[in-house]
Amino acid sequence: GQPNQAFCHNMYPEYITVDKTALWLHLNAKHRSRIACMANPAAYNYTTDVFTDAAISWLQSRSKNCSPFFAYLSYTVPHAGGWETAPKFPEQGAPVPSDLQYASRPWPQVERDHAAAIGYLDARIGDVLAMLDSLQLATSTAVFFASDNGPHNEGGHSVDFFGSRRWLRGFKRSYYEGGVRSPSIVRWPGITTPGAVSKVPWAFWDVLPTMLEMAQ
Repeated sequence: GQPNQAFCHNMYPEYITVDKTALWLHLNAKHRSRIACMANPAAYNYTTDVFTDAAISWLQSRSKNCSPFFAYLSYTVPHAGGWETAPKFPEQGAPVPSDLQYASRPWPQVERDHAAAIGYLDARIGDVLAMLDSLQLATSTAVFFASDNGPHNEGGHSVDFFGSRRWLRGFKRSYYEGGVRSPSIVRWPGITTPGAVSKVPWAFWDVLPTMLEMAQ
């Protein structure tokens, strides 16, 4: 992961930490900018890819062991961020290797990037789920996907552009519902019903007792 929360604003860091030891991302040891990173994505290390590839590799190694496992995969997008070295440089937008299907949308640049960052993350999570399927671990693995706060209004992104908070008051850093309410998704084939919606409110302090009950 990142050394601390302040470094999480950088999606193209020079290094991340593994067991408190620096892991240098050598492809990022050069000038980084939106133009450069999008022109040649393979020439840089994007944290969403680094984290996902590490998770998939870990799952493959765990598949040889039949014992239960717990994996916590923490992404930093679609947080506002930059292309240079945080926290020295301020947030500049929503770094992403490509604007994907949103490249031709008549939106402000930062909003195209924001939408693409979410789409890119969605695809990489799909890769993790596909790996669980290929390892025949899907039916015995409950996957939780959640955000740590409501939509943000930072890095040039407007919280109202996509209507992310809908009717809720406030946004990230606010104690109103718009700042603390966010959707969560659970995938557990054979247990959860695809497309089902639950209106039961829950919070992060419900996670541990829920998982303990699931494991019994």
